[in-house]
Amino acid sequence: MSVVPAGIKGHIKRKAIREGIDMLEAKYMQKDSQLKSNALEARIKRLVFEEQRAKKLTDIATEKAEKLLKARERHERELHEKLFRQQQKMEEIEKVAEKNRQMK
Repeated sequence: MSVVPAGIKGHIKRKAIREGIDMLEAKYMQKDSQLKSNALEARIKRLVFEEQRAKKLTDIATEKAEKLLKARERHERELHEKLFRQQQKMEEIEKVAEKNRQMK
Protein backbone atom coordinates (compact mmCIF):
# COMPACT_ATOMS: atom_id res chain seq x y z
CA MET A 1 0.00 0.00 0.00
CA SER A 2 1.01 3.51 -0.75
CA VAL A 3 1.56 6.14 1.90
CA VAL A 4 0.24 8.94 -0.36
CA PRO A 5 -3.53 9.41 -0.16
CA ALA A 6 -5.52 8.63 -3.31
CA GLY A 7 -6.70 12.25 -3.79
CA ILE A 8 -3.13 13.53 -3.81
CA LYS A 9 -2.00 10.84 -6.29
CA GLY A 10 -4.42 12.13 -8.94
CA HIS A 11 -3.30 15.68 -8.31
CA ILE A 12 0.37 14.74 -8.77
CA LYS A 13 -0.48 12.85 -11.95
CA ARG A 14 -2.42 15.81 -13.41
CA LYS A 15 0.41 18.16 -12.43
CA ALA A 16 2.95 15.91 -14.19
CA ILE A 17 0.77 15.77 -17.31
CA ARG A 18 0.34 19.55 -17.25
CA GLU A 19 4.10 20.04 -16.88
CA GLY A 20 4.70 17.64 -19.78
CA ILE A 21 2.25 19.53 -21.96
CA ASP A 22 3.87 22.82 -20.97
CA MET A 23 7.29 21.41 -21.92
CA LEU A 24 5.96 20.21 -25.28
CA GLU A 25 4.38 23.61 -25.92
CA ALA A 26 7.63 25.35 -25.00
CA LYS A 27 9.56 23.05 -27.31
CA TYR A 28 7.05 23.67 -30.10
CA MET A 29 7.25 27.43 -29.57
CA GLN A 30 11.06 27.26 -29.63
CA LYS A 31 11.02 25.25 -32.88
CA ASP A 32 8.47 27.64 -34.40
CA SER A 33 10.60 30.63 -33.40
CA GLN A 34 13.66 28.97 -34.94
CA LEU A 35 11.79 28.36 -38.20
CA LYS A 36 10.61 31.98 -38.29
CA SER A 37 14.13 33.16 -37.56
CA ASN A 38 15.54 31.03 -40.39
CA ALA A 39 12.90 32.37 -42.77
CA LEU A 40 13.73 35.96 -41.81
CA GLU A 41 17.46 35.34 -42.26
CA ALA A 42 16.82 33.85 -45.70
CA ARG A 43 14.67 36.85 -46.64
CA ILE A 44 17.33 39.28 -45.45
CA LYS A 45 19.99 37.45 -47.47
CA ARG A 46 17.76 37.51 -50.55
CA LEU A 47 17.04 41.24 -50.11
CA VAL A 48 20.76 42.00 -49.73
CA PHE A 49 21.48 39.97 -52.87
CA GLU A 50 18.73 41.76 -54.80
CA GLU A 51 19.99 45.15 -53.62
CA GLN A 52 23.54 44.32 -54.74
CA ARG A 53 22.24 43.08 -58.08
CA ALA A 54 20.13 46.21 -58.58
CA LYS A 55 23.15 48.40 -57.73
CA LYS A 56 25.30 46.49 -60.22
CA LEU A 57 22.67 46.83 -62.96
CA THR A 58 22.26 50.54 -62.16
CA ASP A 59 26.03 51.05 -62.39
CA ILE A 60 26.11 49.25 -65.74
CA ALA A 61 23.20 51.34 -67.07
CA THR A 62 24.86 54.55 -65.85
CA GLU A 63 28.13 53.60 -67.51
CA LYS A 64 26.35 52.84 -70.81
CA ALA A 65 24.46 56.14 -70.65
CA GLU A 66 27.70 58.04 -70.03
CA LYS A 67 29.33 56.31 -72.99
CA LEU A 68 26.36 57.16 -75.20
CA LEU A 69 26.46 60.81 -74.15
CA LYS A 70 30.20 61.01 -74.81
CA ALA A 71 29.75 59.39 -78.22
CA ARG A 72 26.95 61.83 -79.04
CA GLU A 73 29.08 64.82 -78.03
CA ARG A 74 32.00 63.48 -80.07
CA HIS A 75 29.73 62.91 -83.08
CA GLU A 76 28.33 66.46 -82.86
CA ARG A 77 31.84 67.93 -82.54
CA GLU A 78 33.09 65.94 -85.54
CA LEU A 79 30.03 67.00 -87.54
CA HIS A 80 30.65 70.68 -86.73
CA GLU A 81 34.30 70.32 -87.69
CA LYS A 82 33.33 68.65 -90.97
CA LEU A 83 30.82 71.40 -91.79
CA PHE A 84 33.42 74.05 -90.90
CA ARG A 85 35.99 72.43 -93.24
CA GLN A 86 33.41 72.20 -96.03
CA GLN A 87 32.52 75.85 -95.56
CA GLN A 88 36.21 76.81 -95.72
CA LYS A 89 36.66 74.79 -98.92
CA MET A 90 33.59 76.45 -100.46
CA GLU A 91 34.94 79.88 -99.54
CA GLU A 92 38.30 78.97 -101.01
CA ILE A 93 36.66 77.73 -104.21
CA GLU A 94 34.64 80.95 -104.44
CA LYS A 95 37.80 83.04 -103.98
CA VAL A 96 39.58 81.12 -106.73
CA ALA A 97 36.53 81.44 -108.99
CA GLU A 98 36.38 85.18 -108.27
CA LYS A 99 40.08 85.56 -109.10
CA ASN A 100 39.53 83.63 -112.32
CA ARG A 101 36.64 85.91 -113.26
CA GLN A 102 38.70 88.99 -112.51
CA MET A 103 41.55 87.71 -114.67
CA LYS A 104 39.30 87.23 -117.68
